[in-house]
Amino acid sequence: MVSWRIEGIEISFLVYEQNHKRYRKLERLLSGICRRAGDDVPVYRVNGLEECVRYLESEYIDAVFVSLDDPDGSGLFLSESLRERDESLAMIAVAKTPVHVAECWKLHFSGYLDDLSEAGVSDELENLRCGSQI
Repeated sequence: MVSWRIEGIEISFLVYEQNHKRYRKLERLLSGICRRAGDDVPVYRVNGLEECVRYLESEYIDAVFVSLDDPDGSGLFLSESLRERDESLAMIAVAKTPVHVAECWKLHFSGYLDDLSEAGVSDELENLRCGSQI
């Protein structure tokens, strides 16, 4: 989980990414951006729907970065389940190719990252729409 403040509001992030290398890159980018903003934060990773649901039962999350590149479609299934549980949860899709763009629109994703770069992650954080901020 990443906990970060935007204009004085603390925001909590969760990351779902099955590919460990891509997770580590996103973790470094998120932590670095947050650190430069004045917060030294941990990043929490979930490995599937059950773990994510358990985590969300005990912790409040404003936004989740969800990988849609997994071959079994579990990221998309996770997104559908998360949206059913919380309509105000900000979800940012992480995908190398735009294969699920229509589904992202239907699920009202807050953003779409096709490039894990500092500029891309920063842009998504700057344009983040979370719960009561909408």
